[in-house]
Amino acid sequence: MATIRSVAVDLAARARHHILFVGPRRLAAGAATSLALGVAGWLLFAPPPPVVESVLPAAGSTPSVPVSATGGPVRVHVAGAVRRPGVYELPADGRIVDAVRAAGGATSSADLDAINLAQTLRDTEQVYVPSRVRISPRTSPRTAPRLRPTTVPPAPPPAAPGSPAQSAPEPSAPAPRKTINVNQATAAQLEELPGVGEVTARRIIAWRQSRGPFASAEDLMKVEGIGPAKFAAMKPFVSV
Repeated sequence: MATIRSVAVDLAARARHHILFVGPRRLAAGAATSLALGVAGWLLFAPPPPVVESVLPAAGSTPSVPVSATGGPVRVHVAGAVRRPGVYELPADGRIVDAVRAAGGATSSADLDAINLAQTLRDTEQVYVPSRVRISPRTSPRTAPRLRPTTVPPAPPPAAPGSPAQSAPEPSAPAPRKTINVNQATAAQLEELPGVGEVTARRIIAWRQSRGPFASAEDLMKVEGIGPAKFAAMKPFVSV
């Protein structure tokens, strides 16, 4: 223990002697020089930092926003089994389902399976939502509409001489003189067909809006309410 203490005292004495010999200023200058050389060596031989590339937007550029290829809003007439029928303005890329929602949604009796809810909208068109036809057991079944005659009835035989003049038969409803294109006709034009009333005309329009144009006249029998008898009366006056 005494030996270690004597060595420490000897080292301290030598340090004081060295400081007195060299001088505090020289020691400070030497320390500063050593520090500067160390920093310079570190900057000279240290590896360069990894290069980080940053992609900046060009001056004056704006973020790209997808622009719709369609035009402005469209106005459609929503009718049939909806809560608030009327004319509504919707985006140009809207669908039939958007028009039904704009009209307050479908009623409980709406037959949404009869229309194409994913079909796109077109300006000024009518979106008609048909209703399901339910027959209650307590009510009598509905009778089919009367069909207009498709041929002119034969003329009555001439009256015998001296016999009283027979009363003239009541004129039947005039049949259409030209064919009607069921893919282009309006509801009023479709009602000119034999056996077609307001309800059937709307069903024809709803069918072609949801499934596309009729490929043949026989496709009319796919519309609710048009059976073989009614189609037979309509066929001579139908074109597609």
